[in-house]
Amino acid sequence: MHNRRSFMTAMVAVAAMPLFPLPTFARTVGRIAEDPAAPVLGNPNGDVTIVEFFDFQCGYCRSGYRALREAVAEDGQVRLVLKDWTVFGSSSVYAAEAALAARRLGVYENALSALMSTRGRLTPRGIDRVLARKGGLNMDAIHAEMATGKASATALLARNDAEARSLRLEGTPSFVIGRQLIAGDIGKRGFAAAIANARASA
Repeated sequence: MHNRRSFMTAMVAVAAMPLFPLPTFARTVGRIAEDPAAPVLGNPNGDVTIVEFFDFQCGYCRSGYRALREAVAEDGQVRLVLKDWTVFGSSSVYAAEAALAARRLGVYENALSALMSTRGRLTPRGIDRVLARKGGLNMDAIHAEMATGKASATALLARNDAEARSLRLEGTPSFVIGRQLIAGDIGKRGFAAAIANARASA
Protein backbone atom coordinates (compact mmCIF):
# COMPACT_ATOMS: atom_id res chain seq x y z
CA MET A 1 0.00 0.00 0.00
CA HIS A 2 2.62 2.50 -1.03
CA ASN A 3 1.67 5.83 -2.57
CA ARG A 4 -1.26 5.79 -0.18
CA ARG A 5 -2.02 9.47 0.06
CA SER A 6 -2.74 9.89 -3.66
CA PHE A 7 -4.61 6.59 -3.73
CA MET A 8 -6.72 7.56 -0.76
CA THR A 9 -7.62 10.95 -2.20
CA ALA A 10 -9.21 9.06 -5.06
CA MET A 11 -10.89 6.61 -2.72
CA VAL A 12 -12.52 9.33 -0.65
CA ALA A 13 -13.66 11.06 -3.84
CA VAL A 14 -15.63 8.01 -4.99
CA ALA A 15 -17.24 7.91 -1.52
CA ALA A 16 -19.94 5.32 -0.89
CA MET A 17 -19.06 2.58 -3.34
CA PRO A 18 -18.86 -0.83 -1.61
CA LEU A 19 -17.31 -3.80 -3.38
CA PHE A 20 -20.38 -5.97 -2.73
CA PRO A 21 -24.14 -5.66 -3.32
CA LEU A 22 -25.34 -3.15 -0.75
CA PRO A 23 -27.58 -5.50 1.31
CA THR A 24 -24.75 -8.06 1.57
CA PHE A 25 -22.24 -5.36 2.47
CA ALA A 26 -24.55 -3.88 5.11
CA ARG A 27 -25.12 -7.28 6.75
CA THR A 28 -21.40 -8.06 6.74
CA VAL A 29 -20.40 -4.70 8.19
CA GLY A 30 -23.17 -4.86 10.78
CA ARG A 31 -21.90 -8.19 12.04
CA ILE A 32 -18.28 -7.03 12.07
CA ALA A 33 -19.03 -3.76 13.83
CA GLU A 34 -21.02 -5.35 16.65
CA ASP A 35 -18.57 -7.96 17.98
CA PRO A 36 -18.79 -7.40 21.76
CA ALA A 37 -15.19 -8.54 22.24
CA ALA A 38 -13.77 -5.82 19.98
CA PRO A 39 -12.53 -2.60 21.62
CA VAL A 40 -14.71 0.46 20.98
CA LEU A 41 -13.54 4.07 21.37
CA GLY A 42 -15.09 7.41 20.56
CA ASN A 43 -18.83 7.77 21.06
CA PRO A 44 -20.39 4.32 21.62
CA ASN A 45 -23.73 5.76 20.49
CA GLY A 46 -22.36 7.66 17.51
CA ASP A 47 -24.28 7.88 14.25
CA VAL A 48 -21.25 6.83 12.16
CA THR A 49 -19.14 3.74 12.83
CA ILE A 50 -15.54 3.36 11.73
CA VAL A 51 -14.04 -0.12 11.83
CA GLU A 52 -10.25 -0.16 11.57
CA PHE A 53 -8.24 -3.28 10.79
CA PHE A 54 -4.70 -2.63 12.01
CA ASP A 55 -1.47 -4.22 13.16
CA PHE A 56 0.71 -2.74 15.90
CA GLN A 57 3.79 -3.33 13.70
CA CYS A 58 2.29 -1.50 10.71
CA GLY A 59 4.08 1.80 10.16
CA TYR A 60 1.12 3.37 8.36
CA CYS A 61 -1.21 2.34 11.19
CA ARG A 62 1.06 4.05 13.69
CA SER A 63 1.64 7.18 11.62
CA GLY A 64 -2.09 7.63 11.02
CA TYR A 65 -3.21 6.92 14.57
CA ARG A 66 -3.17 10.52 15.79
CA ALA A 67 -5.06 11.84 12.76
CA LEU A 68 -7.74 9.18 13.18
CA ARG A 69 -8.19 9.85 16.89
CA GLU A 70 -8.30 13.61 16.32
CA ALA A 71 -10.93 13.25 13.59
CA VAL A 72 -13.04 11.01 15.81
CA ALA A 73 -12.72 13.34 18.80
CA GLU A 74 -13.47 16.50 16.84
CA ASP A 75 -16.57 15.00 15.24
CA GLY A 76 -17.94 13.71 18.54
CA GLN A 77 -20.49 11.38 16.94
CA VAL A 78 -18.23 8.59 15.69
CA ARG A 79 -18.02 5.09 17.11
CA LEU A 80 -14.54 3.62 16.49
CA VAL A 81 -14.23 -0.17 16.48
CA LEU A 82 -10.67 -1.52 16.53
CA LYS A 83 -9.80 -4.86 14.95
CA ASP A 84 -6.34 -6.32 15.41
CA TRP A 85 -5.39 -7.97 12.12
CA THR A 86 -2.06 -9.53 12.98
CA VAL A 87 -0.52 -9.79 9.52
CA PHE A 88 3.09 -9.21 10.65
CA GLY A 89 3.52 -12.38 12.67
CA SER A 90 3.95 -13.61 16.22
CA SER A 91 5.06 -10.31 17.78
CA SER A 92 1.92 -8.69 16.39
CA VAL A 93 -0.14 -11.43 18.02
CA TYR A 94 1.65 -10.85 21.33
CA ALA A 95 1.02 -7.09 21.12
CA ALA A 96 -2.65 -7.65 20.31
CA GLU A 97 -3.08 -10.12 23.17
CA ALA A 98 -1.40 -7.69 25.58
CA ALA A 99 -3.64 -4.82 24.45
CA LEU A 100 -6.76 -6.99 24.76
CA ALA A 101 -5.66 -8.00 28.25
CA ALA A 102 -5.29 -4.31 29.05
CA ARG A 103 -8.83 -3.75 27.79
CA ARG A 104 -10.20 -6.38 30.14
CA LEU A 105 -8.32 -4.62 32.96
CA GLY A 106 -9.75 -1.23 31.99
CA VAL A 107 -6.53 0.33 30.66
CA TYR A 108 -6.86 -0.30 26.92
CA GLU A 109 -6.23 3.27 25.79
CA ASN A 110 -2.96 3.35 27.76
CA ALA A 111 -1.79 0.23 25.95
CA LEU A 112 -3.04 1.41 22.56
CA SER A 113 -1.35 4.82 22.78
CA ALA A 114 1.90 3.30 24.03
CA LEU A 115 2.10 0.70 21.27
CA MET A 116 1.09 3.17 18.56
CA SER A 117 4.01 5.40 19.61
CA THR A 118 6.61 2.75 18.74
CA ARG A 119 8.76 2.52 15.62
CA GLY A 120 10.18 -0.42 13.75
CA ARG A 121 9.77 -4.09 14.49
CA LEU A 122 8.50 -5.22 17.86
CA THR A 123 9.51 -8.10 20.10
CA PRO A 124 7.68 -9.45 23.15
CA ARG A 125 10.35 -8.00 25.42
CA GLY A 126 10.15 -4.63 23.67
CA ILE A 127 6.36 -4.66 23.88
CA ASP A 128 6.50 -5.29 27.62
CA ARG A 129 8.99 -2.46 28.05
CA VAL A 130 6.85 0.00 26.08
CA LEU A 131 3.68 -0.95 27.93
CA ALA A 132 5.39 -0.55 31.30
CA ARG A 133 7.33 2.65 30.57
CA LYS A 134 5.03 4.54 28.22
CA GLY A 135 1.72 3.00 29.18
CA GLY A 136 2.35 2.81 32.92
CA LEU A 137 0.95 -0.72 33.00
CA ASN A 138 1.55 -3.38 35.64
CA MET A 139 3.03 -6.11 33.48
CA ASP A 140 2.54 -8.83 36.07
CA ALA A 141 -1.19 -8.09 35.91
CA ILE A 142 -1.11 -7.92 32.10
CA HIS A 143 0.71 -11.26 31.81
CA ALA A 144 -1.72 -12.91 34.21
CA GLU A 145 -4.68 -11.57 32.23
CA MET A 146 -3.09 -12.63 28.94
CA ALA A 147 -2.90 -16.19 30.25
CA THR A 148 -6.45 -16.14 31.59
CA GLY A 149 -7.90 -14.62 28.42
CA LYS A 150 -5.75 -16.51 25.90
CA ALA A 151 -8.62 -18.53 24.40
CA SER A 152 -10.94 -15.56 23.98
CA ALA A 153 -8.17 -13.43 22.45
CA THR A 154 -7.23 -16.20 20.02
CA ALA A 155 -10.87 -16.56 18.99
CA LEU A 156 -11.23 -12.80 18.47
CA LEU A 157 -8.08 -12.57 16.35
CA ALA A 158 -9.33 -15.48 14.24
CA ARG A 159 -12.66 -13.70 13.72
CA ASN A 160 -10.87 -10.49 12.79
CA ASP A 161 -8.80 -12.34 10.20
CA ALA A 162 -11.88 -14.04 8.73
CA GLU A 163 -13.69 -10.70 8.58
CA ALA A 164 -10.79 -8.97 6.84
CA ARG A 165 -10.66 -11.74 4.27
CA SER A 166 -14.43 -11.63 3.76
CA LEU A 167 -14.07 -7.94 2.92
CA ARG A 168 -11.16 -8.76 0.57
CA LEU A 169 -8.85 -6.40 2.41
CA GLU A 170 -5.27 -6.37 1.18
CA GLY A 171 -3.36 -4.88 4.10
CA THR A 172 -3.29 -2.57 7.07
CA PRO A 173 -4.58 -0.11 7.92
CA SER A 174 -7.95 -0.69 6.29
CA PHE A 175 -11.16 1.05 7.28
CA VAL A 176 -14.86 0.49 6.88
CA ILE A 177 -16.53 3.90 7.19
CA GLY A 178 -20.23 3.65 6.53
CA ARG A 179 -20.48 2.04 3.08
CA GLN A 180 -16.89 2.84 2.17
CA LEU A 181 -13.85 0.56 2.17
CA ILE A 182 -10.72 2.67 2.53
CA ALA A 183 -7.07 1.59 2.65
CA GLY A 184 -4.18 3.52 4.14
CA ASP A 185 -3.45 6.63 6.15
CA ILE A 186 -5.67 9.35 4.65
CA GLY A 187 -4.98 12.09 7.20
CA LYS A 188 -7.41 13.99 9.39
CA ARG A 189 -9.08 15.77 6.47
CA GLY A 190 -9.53 12.48 4.66
CA PHE A 191 -11.15 10.90 7.69
CA ALA A 192 -13.41 13.92 8.15
CA ALA A 193 -14.49 13.71 4.50
CA ALA A 194 -15.15 9.98 4.75
CA ILE A 195 -17.19 10.49 7.93
CA ALA A 196 -19.23 13.20 6.20
CA ASN A 197 -19.80 10.92 3.21
CA ALA A 198 -20.92 8.10 5.49
CA ARG A 199 -23.32 10.38 7.33
CA ALA A 200 -24.77 11.78 4.10
CA SER A 201 -25.35 8.34 2.60
CA ALA A 202 -26.81 6.70 5.73
